[in-house]
Amino acid sequence: MKLPQYRESGLHWKKAALPACILGLLFCPLAYVVIGALSGFSFILSAILIPPLLISTGYLTYSYIFSETKEKTSWIKNSIEGICWVIIIFFIYVISNFTLFTLLERVGFFALLYFITNAIFIIFTLFYKTNLEDRLGKIPESISLMLSALIILTVVSLGATYLLTNSSFI
Repeated sequence: MKLPQYRESGLHWKKAALPACILGLLFCPLAYVVIGALSGFSFILSAILIPPLLISTGYLTYSYIFSETKEKTSWIKNSIEGICWVIIIFFIYVISNFTLFTLLERVGFFALLYFITNAIFIIFTLFYKTNLEDRLGKIPESISLMLSALIILTVVSLGATYLLTNSSFI
């Protein structure tokens, strides 16, 4: 296991934006856990959901941050990553319904949590070079920057919509 490399040549925000968006999404379910969203569910459901989430998050964190950059990805590793992402998205879908939120409130609250985790990881990826950045380096810089801007603008607009609308009880 290698530690992330500290950037000595200055901040590369263009290269760090898309990995930050992906890592923010990866850790967004843990933000739900930290705020206590699992208290709205039974203990059995929590005991069923948490282990696959932790395994998936741990594997993807290792793969994206701590693994060697020279490793060639195989179809088995890509399949495992795909399964991990399905587990994470499923967890977000299930856990976002921890209160009687409407669909707009669920999406808006997710957008706020995602924005927070994204902000944490933009700082991290500005200072440390990750394996994920190397893997995404094949994407042209302009497309990567446009995708990042689209994601961030969408999240900010959904979060602002959530904060500016009145809560409605179902």
